[in-house]
Amino acid sequence: MEEREFKPACRGYEDRLETALEGRADAELAAHLEECAGCRAALDRARQARELLLETQVPTPDPGNWFATRVMARIREEERTRVTSPIWAPIGSLASRLSLGVGMVLILLCAYVYESSPQQVPTANGQAEVTSVFPQQPSHPADKDEVLASLSGANYEY
Repeated sequence: MEEREFKPACRGYEDRLETALEGRADAELAAHLEECAGCRAALDRARQARELLLETQVPTPDPGNWFATRVMARIREEERTRVTSPIWAPIGSLASRLSLGVGMVLILLCAYVYESSPQQVPTANGQAEVTSVFPQQPSHPADKDEVLASLSGANYEY
C-alpha cells in the first residue's frame, strides 16, 4: 500500500472547512481554498469520508405493530424459565427451612436468657436496698475539707 503525505489544513481555516463541506462557504474561504493546497486536500478528504459514511447507512425496516408485545412476551418467558430452574429449587427450599429453624432457636435462646436472669424485687419507695453491697451507710461530710480528703483518698491510704 502506498503511503501518501497529507498536507494539513491551515489553523485559521480548519473550523471553517465544515461550513464549506455543507456548501455555505463565504468569499474569503473560497479565495483561500483556491490558493491553499492543504485546505483543498482536507476539504476533499472530508467530502470523501462523508460520502463513504452516507453509503454505509442502511435504513432500518419498521419492526411492525406487534414488536413490543413479542419482546415483552419473550422477556416474561425467560424470567419464568430462570425462576423455575430445577437446579436452584431445592437450594431455595433448604435455605428457607434453615432460616426458619435458626429463627426459632434464636427465640428460644432469648426466652431462656430472660427466664434465667436474676429477678429484682421492687421496694415500696422505688429504691433498692444497698445494705447487702454496702453494710454501713457512709456518713455525710461535715465540711469542705472532708469532701476534699475523701476525694483525694487520704482516708483510704491510696
